[in-house]
Amino acid sequence: MKQWQIILEKGTSQTEAATIDPLAGVLMHACINHSHTQVQDSTYCWATGMETAAGGSRVGRRGLEARRGMSKGPGASQRVQFVKEYGVSGVSVGIATMTTNPVDVVKVRLQLAKAGKLALPTGLRPDGMVQTAVAIVRTEGLLALWSGWQASLARSFFYGGARLGFYTPMKRLVGVDQNPSFAGNLVAGSASGGLAAVICNPTELVKVRLQSKDGARGGPGAVIRKVIAEDGFLGLWRGTVPAATRAAIMTASQLATYNEIKAQTRRLTGWGEGVHLHLAASMIAGLVSTTVTSPVDVVKTKMFVAGNQYTGPIHCFRDLIRREGLRGLFKGWVPNYCRLGPQTTITFVAVEKLRQLAGLDTLS
Repeated sequence: MKQWQIILEKGTSQTEAATIDPLAGVLMHACINHSHTQVQDSTYCWATGMETAAGGSRVGRRGLEARRGMSKGPGASQRVQFVKEYGVSGVSVGIATMTTNPVDVVKVRLQLAKAGKLALPTGLRPDGMVQTAVAIVRTEGLLALWSGWQASLARSFFYGGARLGFYTPMKRLVGVDQNPSFAGNLVAGSASGGLAAVICNPTELVKVRLQSKDGARGGPGAVIRKVIAEDGFLGLWRGTVPAATRAAIMTASQLATYNEIKAQTRRLTGWGEGVHLHLAASMIAGLVSTTVTSPVDVVKTKMFVAGNQYTGPIHCFRDLIRREGLRGLFKGWVPNYCRLGPQTTITFVAVEKLRQLAGLDTLS
């Protein structure tokens, strides 16, 4: 005997339930056990299904699940869905990160060029993205453009998986999972991004330290040991405030913009779900998220590398304005977009395809 959860809409009568699928007697028994003539406040009706000698159900487990949302219970179903969401998101962000890691290295070096660190080879000026990349390759070798790839990949799976994987549960918590709205998506995206950044801050800190020239030796383990020796265990969470702020802003702007552009594009063009729709929406989402997160990204990077130089993000922000003016808040915007733009596009195209393969709904 197996216990099945058959999902019925509120107000469904026993007679109507009997016509939903061949397990009419089971459905009616479920409603009777609840002492209702129709489904009341609970969305769920529980029933005991009889198995055949071959071990299958009367209508087939897969077919019933597809039609009636069968599972072992609401908690189990949500846990399975979250694991799928997390895994799909992590793999998608990992693919995008490995592809764009060289641009991320150049961006970090540009942002640190005036921070008093040896971010660029001695005597070379940070004239731009191309010049910086050429200087790095000439003095440190081609593989230097993949500095910190281990931490980047770990960060991608854990942080990227959490950032996008928490999105659907947050939408459910906010109450916009069934009726998405731009404002609701912003709130859910902010919450999922901020929570992921707090949990995964050590991987981001290690990645940035490895990508700066001073921290490129010894690997992730050496960086972690150095941080703990100098700042204690909690030093791994240095820069959490700007990192979480940036993650909240980026996730909200990426997901809300992406979903809104998708909806409006479908309405105006009649396009269905597909690579062309995902490309168009993700490219615009990348442009928006790069612009709105640039100031926080610059402050976060400087705090990660500066150690005890700054007392907090406000101190870092004021010092940055004093030294470089408002333009300093957008330092590295071009390489940042060259990384975040393609990364956003690759991430969303990959995640939509992997969600389809995993049996998940498209992002909305």
